[in-house]
Amino acid sequence: MTSFLVSVIATILVLGLLVLVHEAGHYFAGRAVGVKVYEFAIGFGPMLFGKTGRNQTLYSVRAIPLGGFVKFAGMDEEEDTDEDGALRYRPGEGFNEKKPWQKGLVILAGPLMNFVLTILILAGIFFKLGVPVIEPVIGEVIKNMPAEAAGLKPGDRIIAVNGKTVTDWEKVVQEIRKQEQGRVSLEILRNQKKMLIELRPKKDPATGQSMIGISPQPPKMKSVNLWEAAGYGVLYTGKITSTVLHYLANLFKMPDPTAGLAGPARISMEIGKAAQAGWLNLLQLAALLSLQLGLFNLLPIPALDGSRLLFVGWEGLVGRRVDPKRENIVHLVGFALLLVLMVVVTVNDISQLMK
Repeated sequence: MTSFLVSVIATILVLGLLVLVHEAGHYFAGRAVGVKVYEFAIGFGPMLFGKTGRNQTLYSVRAIPLGGFVKFAGMDEEEDTDEDGALRYRPGEGFNEKKPWQKGLVILAGPLMNFVLTILILAGIFFKLGVPVIEPVIGEVIKNMPAEAAGLKPGDRIIAVNGKTVTDWEKVVQEIRKQEQGRVSLEILRNQKKMLIELRPKKDPATGQSMIGISPQPPKMKSVNLWEAAGYGVLYTGKITSTVLHYLANLFKMPDPTAGLAGPARISMEIGKAAQAGWLNLLQLAALLSLQLGLFNLLPIPALDGSRLLFVGWEGLVGRRVDPKRENIVHLVGFALLLVLMVVVTVNDISQLMK
């Protein structure tokens, strides 16, 4: 029972933080370009509680903690008029009155804030614990692989690959993978003596990439100052983004693409497991989820920020808006499809959890 409560509370807190940051990006960007905000909401569905600020914006928390929204003036005719039919905002305060670049800024600010959150979380972890450094030193030589046949041993320090100096394990892997055909030349340091070893890589049947059958020693933690931690936060965010994009690009090559997606049930389970494993695991997962939320919202799928950016880009390109009613229909259909996808993914998640 305790673990279940921990999972529920952790899920609400993590998802609430990610949504809060995302919607805050839209909100502050909108305010910066002079758009009136009717409501800033965390969650969907019935309102649990809310408070109206001095700027006449309603700040609310709603019952379903799976998202949020910022309701801007000038986006919905029904919301823009009061009971007497009078406009609720002054000229110039409507979202659709703004220039395309201003609209684009407001839309883009949400996903960007998710990237910023990822960077900040990772930077905080690196500043507290240090940065993992994997030196180019062999920790294990896999049996029946080219490295074993060539005589490589645990403890060998790799100095260069094909004549190119390497300073960390990642560079070793990169240089070996570049060699799609032919032999790989490794300059190593063993017992303070330099040696040159040549071998022919094998192809990994799963990825098609070159491999020789070695793995590194466990990483060492290097202390960094605040600025260095921020730099590593940016660097690792870029690396994770590249990995996620590569995964998304190959998602539809899978026999069942929905199997590669996680719905609310699986996300909640993973957050719960991370919370019970410790604050570090929870922070790392929160950073990854924030990045994924930002990337997902940038996809050109109707109802998402990426699709809205396309409409704004079209407006900037041709000098006129797409008919608002048609655009709203596109987003409405997209939202319905996203709901269907969420249901399918959730059913898959539950069936997997029950196995």
